[in-house]
Amino acid sequence: MEPSADVVVLTALPVEFRAVSHLLHDQSTLVHPQGTSLVKGKLPGLGGTVAVARIGAGNLTSAAIAERVRQWLRPQALLFVGVAGGLKPDARLGDVVVSTKVYHLHPGK
Repeated sequence: MEPSADVVVLTALPVEFRAVSHLLHDQSTLVHPQGTSLVKGKLPGLGGTVAVARIGAGNLTSAAIAERVRQWLRPQALLFVGVAGGLKPDARLGDVVVSTKVYHLHPGK
């Protein structure tokens, strides 16, 4: 059987990965042939499975791993979540920020 996940959550930092992965029950590990490792489990009260990976920083690396995981696990949703430390001052810790557009202007901030 091919590996799958209903939702994939990608994170850059260890603290972000821990915040998501500790919520998952019935955990198992998925490892892509090229080495990308994810923790898969279930969120209490929700149907389906969630897989989470810490992919590190860097726009190009993130994009490549996101595409790899999308093709491999074929999730219904793929999210990148994090602490968003570079946002404007009016976004406070704990706020949820959702983009309507994503631009790749250059590989740095």
